[in-house]
Amino acid sequence: MGVIISMRVFFLCLLAFLFILSGVGCGVLSGKKHSYSNACGPIAIHNASKDLHIDADVISISEEIEKEGSTCVKGLLSIFDNRATLITFPWEIERFFIKRGYKIINIRNINELDKDKDVAIVLVQERSSWTYHWIAFPYSSKFRIKNFFGDETNIHEIFIIKKR
Repeated sequence: MGVIISMRVFFLCLLAFLFILSGVGCGVLSGKKHSYSNACGPIAIHNASKDLHIDADVISISEEIEKEGSTCVKGLLSIFDNRATLITFPWEIERFFIKRGYKIINIRNINELDKDKDVAIVLVQERSSWTYHWIAFPYSSKFRIKNFFGDETNIHEIFIIKKR
């Protein structure tokens, strides 16, 4: 009897975990297969790359991330919600820039960013939801980033990208 209950609890926890992760994406997109090159992660990388003078278009960025990324995890999560294929994990963004000779510096306060010196990628979250969005700075202003979801915007991660 105890084993059956333990297995039920395990599967319920696993499903809850997968449900939570499957909500991370770029807005509400349902019912269709989505192109990863239209996802916020590759677009934010592209926008930051322009400021860093890295020659990379959105399609090549998305193909690189898909080739080297967590497609198995995304594929598994897409069973529950096909938007999971649009997820860009933080380590995928870090790996893109590290491969090109950059280092990533995590900061907590967006007010530390200087539009004349810094290039960053910021992960914002809509409070009380599982909706996240990657956005580049200074391509997007601090004001736009802070208000991406209006009053419900929570800044989750800030990655400053610096040459090593």
